[in-house]
Amino acid sequence: MMLPQEIEVWYVLPAIRREMCKELIVAGLTQRRTAGLFGLTEAAVSQYVNRKRAKKVKFNRQFLAELRNVCAMIREGKMTAYEGLQILSKEFRQSGQICAIHRKLEKPENMPCSCKRLTDVCTK
Repeated sequence: MMLPQEIEVWYVLPAIRREMCKELIVAGLTQRRTAGLFGLTEAAVSQYVNRKRAKKVKFNRQFLAELRNVCAMIREGKMTAYEGLQILSKEFRQSGQICAIHRKLEKPENMPCSCKRLTDVCTK
């Protein structure tokens, strides 16, 4: 059984990073600059942009709108990519969406949801 923290590290954080990279590039940053912001290689950014990496998690419109706001602040120099990733990760945890990913990955029909203890929100 995967813990919510494992789901976040293996699936959610890479997917958030993917969407942030895509948003920053659409806004005009180069792959090189975007890679530098995240401490990634240009190849990793290219894989994110081309959906060859972190493709199992999809986000709702509300989350993507918040992500666009965070990316705008990164572009304006008001926060670092690391800070933006932390803000978005916390928001995702608090939204309760981790339970949906947990069910999709493991189909734990008969298992108790451990997400509630992590987020105080459970959608099960």
